[in-house]
Amino acid sequence: YELKSGNFKGAFVYGVGENSNNKVTNNDVGYGFEYKNFILPGFDVVYARNTDDSDTSGQDYNAKVTLTQNFKMASGSKIKVWYMHEDVGLDSKMFTGGNNDGEVDWYGITYKSGPMTLQYSYAETDASEGPTYDRDGYNIGMQYKLSKTSRIYIGHSSSDAGSGDGTNLDIESTMIGLRHDF
Repeated sequence: YELKSGNFKGAFVYGVGENSNNKVTNNDVGYGFEYKNFILPGFDVVYARNTDDSDTSGQDYNAKVTLTQNFKMASGSKIKVWYMHEDVGLDSKMFTGGNNDGEVDWYGITYKSGPMTLQYSYAETDASEGPTYDRDGYNIGMQYKLSKTSRIYIGHSSSDAGSGDGTNLDIESTMIGLRHDF
């Protein structure tokens, strides 16, 4: 279900499995709220949370709060600065080991001018099992619109593994691509 009213938008999702003994999606719930231009023009607030009823290994939900400030320059360029705090309980890839539990603070900026968009973000994790399971990192990228439905992009990501047990490695990846929406 989705509700929109002015600058407010809310959504609710309920997972129903194919039969009553389905433990993967049955009884899972997700909801979110977004308020655009909250108190200040261009300031947006989002809260979202989802639960996994089948999870039995600790925290059974993810929740996040995102604060975004949008600026439009006199030249027509746009800048978006954002912060997101995420309470993670269901993502086994966010941390380097242990359980799926912890918190993440994300910081980002996007600059858009004409057909080009530049973006940078940084994540600082805090695994519940301690700093040896943290995975901090950054993403940087560029997208260039070729037409209404096509764009090229290039990006680079890097994340540093906590010291852990020595089996977790730092991860770096670079991508280049062409996207066309039909």
